[in-house]
Amino acid sequence: MLNKIETVTVMVSAHRDDSYRKVEQCARRQWADVLAERGGQWSDAGLELVDRQPDTDIVGRLVYRFEGTIVEYAGRVSG
Repeated sequence: MLNKIETVTVMVSAHRDDSYRKVEQCARRQWADVLAERGGQWSDAGLELVDRQPDTDIVGRLVYRFEGTIVEYAGRVSG
């Protein structure tokens, strides 16, 4: 039974010439860390790019904003 749904934002700052694949890999590593911190009761329900803007702190960089959904199931045992 579904217990809780949560949206998590992952931000990646990358050089404007970096490939999207490299940026996405970085976001997925951060996403995996978020899931690991939450524990075994949370499951990945998807991660997608929602925005890309110039980095206001560093010239020549872009900030990519990814949002992901995680779900928690009642009675699920971590392990």
